Amino acid sequence: MESGRYLPAARVNAGSLRLSDVTVRAHDGRELGKLAGFVIDPGAHCIRSLVLDVDASQLELPMGHVQLDPTGRTLTIVGDSSSVLKAFAADSMPVVQEEDLWVPFYHSAA
Repeated sequence: MESGRYLPAARVNAGSLRLSDVTVRAHDGRELGKLAGFVIDPGAHCIRSLVLDVDASQLELPMGHVQLDPTGRTLTIVGDSSSVLKAFAADSMPVVQEEDLWVPFYHSAA
């Protein structure tokens, strides 16, 4: 299995919304943290997990179904997956490069 690549949310936009401004919520509305980034699987061309800023640490949440509300600047996890949060260190993997993305979503590789 190819190792993942980290894509900071500050490098990704959804229209005019910068995803680093998005709050991630559990299915029950609880705030889990701010979206810090994504772990991309360049071999499978997909997002493997979300990375959240929670207090002074970063946590990784396996990717599942999510709903983005651009007006409310929230990303809601559909289903209860908040119990699988684990510690994450952004410097533990390389940062995504443009060639790692199969279908580039709004980002700046600069």
